[in-house]
Amino acid sequence: MAAPTPDERRALLNAWIAGSRRTDYWLNIGALVGVVAALAARFVTSTWSTVALLIVLGVYGIGRWITSSHISDWKTKLEAIDRAERKAR
Repeated sequence: MAAPTPDERRALLNAWIAGSRRTDYWLNIGALVGVVAALAARFVTSTWSTVALLIVLGVYGIGRWITSSHISDWKTKLEAIDRAERKAR
């Protein structure tokens, strides 16, 4: 199997970035639903709602950290492809 061309590599990286942005969008929706549910649970029990809120915020924070790191890494790879093409000219 031949190595992908720079255009194919660029298209793949852009697809991964778009996928991570979609994941990030759904992570935001999930966090919003989780926070609302945890705050609504405050009326039933304050201890478990606090635990639920911490879990939701922890998952949200870690998820954002991972997706933003992936996007940053892939943008760096896109820049490297562009630099290599400019250098080859």
